[in-house]
Amino acid sequence: MIEYAFYIVYMLGIFGVTTSLIIQNKEGKIKTAQDELDELLESDQPLEEKIKQTEKTINENKTLITRIERTGRIGYPVILGLIVLAIWILYKQG
Repeated sequence: MIEYAFYIVYMLGIFGVTTSLIIQNKEGKIKTAQDELDELLESDQPLEEKIKQTEKTINENKTLITRIERTGRIGYPVILGLIVLAIWILYKQG
């Protein structure tokens, strides 16, 4: 049973690294979109549709990052707590 707990911890570690890479990718997209938005706003003929689309992209990426962080802050400790609880219960029975 203990080895399964280690496997789960390894999988959580892989999950953490993967989500960190996703967040880093989305932050890069936000920076690129923000630079594009600044250029559009400074241009002589701002394109309203392009500006709205760029703002939408920025907001969607920020929302995704917030959701990933919130899920990690809540889900990760809950999963680890359940693993510890399962090991403790199995240890008490055996």
